[in-house]
Amino acid sequence: MINKRAVRYGKDRLFEQVPDGAIIAATRKDLTLLYDTKAYKGGYSISSDDIERYANYINTFNQKYESYVGRVYSFLLISGNFKQGQKSLKQRSEQLYSKCQTTLTCITSIEIGEIVQTLKSTPKMRESINWRRVFSSLRNIKVLVEKEIKQIQKDRVLGE
Repeated sequence: MINKRAVRYGKDRLFEQVPDGAIIAATRKDLTLLYDTKAYKGGYSISSDDIERYANYINTFNQKYESYVGRVYSFLLISGNFKQGQKSLKQRSEQLYSKCQTTLTCITSIEIGEIVQTLKSTPKMRESINWRRVFSSLRNIKVLVEKEIKQIQKDRVLGE
């Protein structure tokens, strides 16, 4: 989606306290993201314990790799859907930020698929999208990507 190197921990790291993966910045000025996926039939609900675990993932990663790739900018939580409303998710996001100064971004798998499809037809736009703005948001990532694309098209710098 954002055209950066991704590392998937998955099966190789079973029983270790690591997220499902990382999207690694090319430079310290670039964007580093950690992500975790949740497959729950009725939707995923984020608990305080989950926030503690995510903060631990982020703090551990930052301790090891911040000098190489910068701090983790956002923690992406990917699920089919989220049970909690916006107010509850915002509280969890604030809780995570207070523990590690990293934003929480909740995105559905359908939303990721739609973004990938949109960018597939305009691949050169990926590099021009302000991903920091996009991943500063808790939700509505697809809408923010679409706004970025419209602005890029309006500027007409990249051509058709």
